Amino acid sequence: MPLKKQPTSLEHQSLSRVPKLVKEVCKNAAETYSEKYYKLKILSGAVFIEVDRAIDKFQEVLITSTAHYFHKEISEQTLFALSSLLQDQASHKGNGDYSSYLHQSDEERRKWWLKDQIILRFSSLLCHPAVLHLSLPGDLHLSLVRALCAAIPDMTSLTSLDLGPWQCQKQDLFSLANHQDGYSLMFIHNLTILAV
Repeated sequence: MPLKKQPTSLEHQSLSRVPKLVKEVCKNAAETYSEKYYKLKILSGAVFIEVDRAIDKFQEVLITSTAHYFHKEISEQTLFALSSLLQDQASHKGNGDYSSYLHQSDEERRKWWLKDQIILRFSSLLCHPAVLHLSLPGDLHLSLVRALCAAIPDMTSLTSLDLGPWQCQKQDLFSLANHQDGYSLMFIHNLTILAV
């Protein structure tokens, strides 16, 4: 006699909604702030102040208000959503035809650039003391991996970091000008597991 199919747990259903939630919040922020700041001709630094406020509020809901045993899955789902959003953004630049992207006006290119920067800024969602584990699968967008590696010094509570198939020297990860390769890893005092 076959086993009864178990109903999906509330926790599992909630975790499966994280990518959609992250994508929607990030996409709305990118569109709203890039349009607003482009129209007002305000420097991009001012955009990031408001984006950082939005990220802090979202971080409060997504990470601070959830139980610690969900944080690893939430960080994985967040990475998946941000990478997916960046890939969608790249495919919509001239519908994948970069020659038409080159024919766009400077204004349209600036908006796209600002949207990309805002989406990449959302990688700082994971710069929270409750995020202890970070794994970078090979299917992530390269610019997201670079943004995460640049944010590593701000992830002071990180205990394990799995770089997956990403090659640090080849992709120029953890390399700062005039510093040794991997210099930024010295700021993570709690890091006990590093998988490369």
